[in-house]
Amino acid sequence: MNEEIYYFRIGKQNSDHGDDEGRGYFHAYTVDKKVDDTITLSDGDVYILPAGYHGPSIAAPEYPMYFLNVLAGPAADRTMAFCDDPSHHWIRDAWKTQKQDPRVPMTSANGRVKNS
Repeated sequence: MNEEIYYFRIGKQNSDHGDDEGRGYFHAYTVDKKVDDTITLSDGDVYILPAGYHGPSIAAPEYPMYFLNVLAGPAADRTMAFCDDPSHHWIRDAWKTQKQDPRVPMTSANGRVKNS
């Protein structure tokens, strides 16, 4: 099990930095609903998720949002291990037959993946 920390930046269209007026939303939850938070975000906010899942993260139009995600856990080996919400696992199976969107470049350890 990993704990996660999210640091949010919410900018303004065509701005290099955050903006005090920017707002966004972040949803975090556990299957048993011990955690079921939908919070309003401002630029520079931090959210700590001790367990469970997250998503969606959304921002108002004209206010791009990005976040830095940090994972921590008790495993002896450092890993980026994660698990999907079981009710959404079907999505990964659907990727097997989906063609790559040419607008979204993909990379691997061997370099850029060519569109097929």
